[in-house]
Amino acid sequence: MTSSVKGVGLGLAVAALFVAGCSSEGDGLGAPEVNAASSPLSATTEDSAVSLTGAPPTTLIEGTDPVDAPVTNAPPALGDSYVDPVFGTTIHRSTGASQVEDRELPEWVRHEYSRRPAFNAEGTRVLMTSSNGWLRLYNVADDGSMTFDHTPPIATSREANWHPSDPDVFTVLGNGNGDVALWDYDASVHELTSQSDLMGPLQAAFGSGVSSITTRAEGRPSTDGNTWCLMVADPSGSMLGIAAYDRANAELLGSLAATDQPDHVSTSASGDYCVVSWAGDISSTRAYPVTFDEDSAAGGVELLSASEHSDTASTLEGQDVLVAADFTSGFVIMVDVVNGERTNLFSLYGPNSSATSLHISGVATERPGWVVVSFYNCRDNTQAQGCAPDTQWFNERVVAVELAKAPRILNLAHNYYGDAGYFAETQAVPNRDLSQVLFASTWESTNIVDVASYLIDVPDF
Repeated sequence: MTSSVKGVGLGLAVAALFVAGCSSEGDGLGAPEVNAASSPLSATTEDSAVSLTGAPPTTLIEGTDPVDAPVTNAPPALGDSYVDPVFGTTIHRSTGASQVEDRELPEWVRHEYSRRPAFNAEGTRVLMTSSNGWLRLYNVADDGSMTFDHTPPIATSREANWHPSDPDVFTVLGNGNGDVALWDYDASVHELTSQSDLMGPLQAAFGSGVSSITTRAEGRPSTDGNTWCLMVADPSGSMLGIAAYDRANAELLGSLAATDQPDHVSTSASGDYCVVSWAGDISSTRAYPVTFDEDSAAGGVELLSASEHSDTASTLEGQDVLVAADFTSGFVIMVDVVNGERTNLFSLYGPNSSATSLHISGVATERPGWVVVSFYNCRDNTQAQGCAPDTQWFNERVVAVELAKAPRILNLAHNYYGDAGYFAETQAVPNRDLSQVLFASTWESTNIVDVASYLIDVPDF
């Protein structure tokens, strides 16, 4: 079996104090042995090609049956839709560099990451990133099509998060060098309109050397947008510690002094816990109550003995969990943030040590009990066999996974991954009610200029 090492380097053109890499080698998922002949997917063969016509299904296809990925035609044109020939879902080609009309025209445009909510509170606006590091704002029509709106004067590295209820507003972190505020940008007036300055509370906790705040590009606030778990650094970029900030009351809930820099930090959906993914010598993902009381400061609750691809989420019952790839157990797991109790969701490996890379997204906050997982970059230890479907059921798929002891796995789309570097990774992300999902694809090209975001219409389930 292969192991996973999280890399560093988003490669944005706009500099920032912290820019976290989210790519990973060996996030492998394995396939149970299934009789393909009995599968509803088995009628699709290598000769199938992507259809640009057809009706969407009334229900999603469930399960992990192996099937050959459809042979692709030329990529759909910008604005065109097609039907996945295996899973039947309707998919829209949403972005292209040609749409952008202002501020340093890019070579490509796509959504940022699986852990960064792309859609606003109503699903009517989407934030994208671009080749030269600027955020790009799009509008979403009822039919799923997208149109370019404008380029906010804000770099992607400032970690934009949509307001929990206002569809026009998103919040960004200060840009360092003493700017340690949470800034609100109003897309309707194209302005930064308000801020919450954390300097006073952070200096009280960490001293006068406070200079910057970050999650290292993979964190977000609580679902209600109020609690923010953040890493704090001095002017040289050295870690001072971790802080939990209550925006409504403009105060720190707690802090933890630390000199070891985590891979990233995020906030549980409830806002009760900071989830810190330590890397390097510590190499452990842990949950701490936001008060960082004496017991939690001694180590918190270990959720995973590594820093792997993961995301925070909420179960149907409202329980805070972490969903992660666990290479010690060989499963994608769900871990209770409160007590560390684990639930295996599905196997990481299949026959011939087959494996794949993956990303997890728990941002569908209005559809608790589900995460979206996107797979790419498959392999096994039999080079001649490659990515045969009997060992790679997950090959280049986007799926929804139920957070349960015997989870349903719902197939959403094939993603036509092409190995063109970090920003070619699929990194699927849903809207809040999981009625739409974005994934990135180069349509099997190895040239990053061909990357775009594609939008899946998800039938109700």
